[in-house]
Amino acid sequence: AGIANVFWNHRMFLLHGDAKYLDVLERVVYNGLISGVSFKGDRFFYPNPLASNGEHERKPWFGCACCPSNIARFMPSFPGYIYAVKDSTLYVNLFVQGHAEVALTTNSVKIEQTTAYPYDGAVKIVLNPEKEGVFTLNIRIPGWTRNQPVPGDLYRYETQKTGKVTLKINGDRQPMNVAKGFAFISRDWKKGDTIELNLPMPLRRVVAHEKVEANRGRVAFEKGPIVYCAEDFDNGGQLDNLMIPADIKFSELKKMKIEQHEVPALIAEVDSKHQGKKKHIVLIPYYAWAHRGKNKMAVWLPTFL
Repeated sequence: AGIANVFWNHRMFLLHGDAKYLDVLERVVYNGLISGVSFKGDRFFYPNPLASNGEHERKPWFGCACCPSNIARFMPSFPGYIYAVKDSTLYVNLFVQGHAEVALTTNSVKIEQTTAYPYDGAVKIVLNPEKEGVFTLNIRIPGWTRNQPVPGDLYRYETQKTGKVTLKINGDRQPMNVAKGFAFISRDWKKGDTIELNLPMPLRRVVAHEKVEANRGRVAFEKGPIVYCAEDFDNGGQLDNLMIPADIKFSELKKMKIEQHEVPALIAEVDSKHQGKKKHIVLIPYYAWAHRGKNKMAVWLPTFL
């Protein structure tokens, strides 16, 4: 279903040219889709639940193995999602380090990206058109930078505060002209022209629409397009008893390393020894869960005042 979601949203983008479909595509790729494959690429999930009691485990094969074969065709096709072309407009859909050569109606352009995205929001793009000339470059500005985890109101950030997206060309700050989720730049492009895009990526709290009953009183965490989860393995086997303070200050967030974060929490009443005990819980990217044996996992964690 995750792979089908990517296929569908890519086609919807090609039809309408709206970046909101790429926002969904990106979210699926970096979370639900790749969670279905082990780091070694030899074991697979069919489910991608938002919580587990420890019953889930990737398997090497299935009696009806349509998903592993879908992965085998999707992974090598991924470069085809990064850019798109319409007449003399070049679209930068996704931020992935690498090289490409794209044919426009009026020119041929070699494009190079340098970035550590999705773990870092700094993106450097160098253009080398075959000949100097005017064309339009459309660079996607992800919805999560505009306080929209996904299109619509299913999810929202608890705070609207985030850093400002900036765009430079050859070192000069540029105004952000955005339409359909793309910053569009029409100019006379020359070889070596360099675009620098900065997408701030604070760790943020996400809440669901109030009508999502299962998520009432719960919070999730996201950094850029990456959704995080907590596992028993990292949290002393006390996942069922952890709660996140609603008044958490983001200055309290302690970054451990690029894959993990520590967040202040409280252990709910288990026994007299642990009642109200404060601790930091460890969060990991959702795609990385269940790589260390069966254990409990949760994306949505209870919160309290």
